[in-house]
Formats: sequence, C-alpha cells, structure tokens
Amino acid sequence: MHDDDVDELVGRDGIVATMLNHISNGKSAFLVGAAGIGKTAILRAMAGQAQAHGGARALIYCGQTTTLKIALQCLAGQLLARDAGDTVPERKVANPRSLDAFTIAELRRIAMSRLSGHHAVLFDHVQPVRPACAALLEYLVEIRGIPIIAAVRPSYPHDIGKLWYVGTTFATIKVPELRPSEARRLIERTLDRQRISLPDREAFDKKLVSLAKGNPRMIVRVCGLARSPRYQTGGRTNFRLLLLDLRIDDLQNHIEEEAKIPLRGPVATDAIRYPQRRTL
Repeated sequence: MHDDDVDELVGRDGIVATMLNHISNGKSAFLVGAAGIGKTAILRAMAGQAQAHGGARALIYCGQTTTLKIALQCLAGQLLARDAGDTVPERKVANPRSLDAFTIAELRRIAMSRLSGHHAVLFDHVQPVRPACAALLEYLVEIRGIPIIAAVRPSYPHDIGKLWYVGTTFATIKVPELRPSEARRLIERTLDRQRISLPDREAFDKKLVSLAKGNPRMIVRVCGLARSPRYQTGGRTNFRLLLLDLRIDDLQNHIEEEAKIPLRGPVATDAIRYPQRRTL
C-alpha cells in the first residue's frame, strides 16, 4: 500500500470492515464520495487486508475504468500478475496500457478465463460509463456472480450513465468527511512521518482543519508542500500561495488525464458479446 494511502486511512477502519463484510457475503456496493475523500485508500486497504488474512475471496483491484478496453487491460493485467505469483500485482502491471496490443476480445478472454466465483473486483475511479462498460459490470455481477465494489464520485450513483441499470441491487456506502479530531490526527501523523517541523504548528493545524473540510487527500498534499521554504513567510505558512499552487497543479493534472482518454468513436459491437438481462 502506498504511504499516502496509509495516511488517508485515518478514521476509515469501520468502512473498510463494512466493505469487506459485503464482499464476503457476495454483495456488491457503490463506494461514494468526493474526490480525495479516501476511496482509493479504502479499496487498497481492502485488497491488502483480504490477502493478509486469507479472505474467502481474492480481491482484484482495477484502478483504471475510463473505457471498456482500459478496464479490461487493467483487469487482465492484475490477473496475469497474480498468476505469475506477484504478491502486490498492481506494482507489476502498473500501467494497463502495456497491454495495448491486445484487442478487446482478446483481453476479455484473458480476464474471463481467469475470473471465478472466488474473486471479487474493486473498480476505482468509475466515471460516466458507456453502455459497453456497463455491460461488463452487469456481466460480472448478474451472469458470473462476481461481486464488485465501484468507487464513484457523485452523490447519487445513477448520475453516472448506464451504471444505474447495473446497480439496482447495490448497497450505497458513503465515505464521510473526517471529523475535526480525525483531521488533526491525520495532520499530526503526516507531518511526523514526513519529519516536517513547522514554527507555527498550532496555527497551521487549526487553519488546515478549517480549509480541508474533512478531505484527507488535501490534508496530505498541503502537509507535503508545507516543508518548502517557498511557503514560509515570517515564521508562518503562506496558505494563500500554497492553495494557489495546488489549484494550478490540479488543473495541469486534469488536462493531462483528459489527453489520455481516447476520442469516443462508435463502439465495436462485434467485440461485446455479453449475455443481456431479460426484460419483462
């Protein structure tokens, strides 16, 4: 698990336990929360704990779900890594695009031939999905009986396109904002782990708790930047400049991520042959 993930798990033990209980009972769920609230940290913790304690199901973490092909690349890559005996498969196939040479049909065969009822899939960063990607999720849940956890940002999962049809029987578990006491504990833990010493520590903690509004990712990012002399003025942290740099960095990251998403052309229907649910 990444260091940032460990930091962001403060106050999340109960949610991790709840999600693991859903999976062990063969149930699917939406993990709902704003960007940076800790959904990725929770999913990674689930995968790590299930493996460490020998859970009844092998949890497959699928971190990229922008399109059907990218989701299948990630899923196939994780399963291939597990077959190779890697105990932390996401490190071995860190970039699902390394399977670019495979067609959608080939990736589907690789993934489906290795998935069984003993697996569960954790889909991270689920965005508005096209019918083809929704068909994959429906196939896993309805036909193969494989429970999934889908981490989504909207307050209502049905806002993300066709996924509402798949998720009619999903539980919805919202990741709450950190309480002030938890936020202060996360600040202390992060600064100590990164060995950051601030002259205005008490004022820094109070200001960051107010600005972060319970968002653990923002707390971790601000603490990481606070060590730079660039943000220290007269023995105090210049939050205005620090937050401006954060917004610029977020904008650049958004532009880079958008550039990676292939242009949406017509879907190759011959490559999608999942059984369809009957309608009355």
